[in-house]
Amino acid sequence: MSKAKSTPMTPAARSRIASATAKIHDGKTPADSFASRADATVQRQIATGGTSQNKQN
Repeated sequence: MSKAKSTPMTPAARSRIASATAKIHDGKTPADSFASRADATVQRQIATGGTSQNKQN
């Protein structure tokens, strides 16, 4: 079975995820949430010069 292509996490996607999570958790983003992992992924991609889609302008 082949692996499906993955779409890189973008800053816009990270924002949408964090916003939805914060609405559910009274304005906070739990450290063990998907939103936290998404944030860490985008920050890592920016720091390591990920794809041009992930760079903030």
